[in-house]
Amino acid sequence: AYDYRNRFAYAVEVETDTEVKAHPEQVKHNMMKWKSLGNSCFHRCHVWVSEQSYDRVRGLWESLPENICDDVRIRKT
Repeated sequence: AYDYRNRFAYAVEVETDTEVKAHPEQVKHNMMKWKSLGNSCFHRCHVWVSEQSYDRVRGLWESLPENICDDVRIRKT
């Protein structure tokens, strides 16, 4: 995604309920992988999840390193 007003690119991860339940370690990895590309590629990451998966993903988000956690936003679909 791209914010034209602020000229920032955002990584977007869409996580299904099945993925969150079966592979939470992969969901956590997905919340961190964009950072390895460097800040020149992405300003932050938006993770889209269903209402049912939000609490579980929020728990994964809370376990992220602080420098990554600050730039990851969880959004409900």
